[in-house]
Formats: sequence, structure tokens, C-alpha cells
Amino acid sequence: MFLKGLYLLKAYQKEGIGRELFLRARGQAKKRGATTLYIEVLKANPTLEFYQKFGAQLVEENVLQIGTRVLPEVILGLQLKV
Repeated sequence: MFLKGLYLLKAYQKEGIGRELFLRARGQAKKRGATTLYIEVLKANPTLEFYQKFGAQLVEENVLQIGTRVLPEVILGLQLKV
């Protein structure tokens, strides 16, 4: 199962909301029988460390192109214990 993005306005960061949203997404993935949750994150995004704290590990590196912009991204994998 893929988590394409989890975004919070700056004003709501550092309040545990992102953590709660992520835990709920992880729980839903488990409930639906997924064994791995894949997460796409821009490589320069500081939230990369947020997901790694939960045990997500690098699976693949890609390049995302939006118009003329080229943005390196990573795909992380988090093993789900069912």
C-alpha cells in the first residue's frame, strides 16, 4: 500500500497531529492486509527523518519531473507486522 503524502500547515506541526495521522494510516494499511507501507517523500523534505523514526527504510530513489523542475524523491518501505 502507498502513502503518497501527508501534509500539515506549519502552524499545526510539532503538535502530534502528523504522528496521529501516520499511525492511523499505518493501522488502516494493516487492517486491509498490507504487509508493507510504501511512502513517497521528496529527498530534500525534512519529514524523511519523521518516517525513519517509525522504522521506514530506503527502498528506491527516483526523480520526479514537474514541468521543467526535476525533484529527487525517495520511496521508503515500512514493514507492517500483521
